[in-house]
Amino acid sequence: MKPENVLIGADGYIKLTDFGLSRNNIEGNFVAHSVCGTPEYLAPEVVKKDGHGKAVDWWCLGSIIYELVNGIPPFIAKHHHQLYNKIKEDDPELNKNWSKNLKDIILQLLAKDPEVRLKNAEKIKQHPWINQTKWDDLLEKKLKPPFIPVIKQENDVSNFAPEFTNMSPHSNADSLSECSHY
Repeated sequence: MKPENVLIGADGYIKLTDFGLSRNNIEGNFVAHSVCGTPEYLAPEVVKKDGHGKAVDWWCLGSIIYELVNGIPPFIAKHHHQLYNKIKEDDPELNKNWSKNLKDIILQLLAKDPEVRLKNAEKIKQHPWINQTKWDDLLEKKLKPPFIPVIKQENDVSNFAPEFTNMSPHSNADSLSECSHY
């Protein structure tokens, strides 16, 4: 999961897309053994090739929250090996102006160890940073979205950045050049 795969629907509610690398029936934290995806959003256990599980999705949620409030992913570098070292070893830089609760949820979702990472949907929903959300109303689309895109016609792509609409449908420029299974 990455920000480019979180879209805003015509009704203003988000839609998740691109499940091409998803897997079914994952139990535990170390059962999957493939390395695929956009480097900036890979969890440490994927980078280390330790095996991984559902906890990588919560890492991605932490990365997306971080990027939404900061404008850039939590870990960036010019070269992949530098990026991977940061993902494995560094803590994300936290803005001093962020609330204590925002910092806390980011640090819990971006915990290096998947065994201690905040990875339970109910616990995440109860976190003080988002526990005021009316989850049932959100699920039933009873809340007014803060933004509703203007859609001129069914195939209108004017809300997408040209870097995406001009991209070849066969491009994989933002993913690893290869996927490995070990």
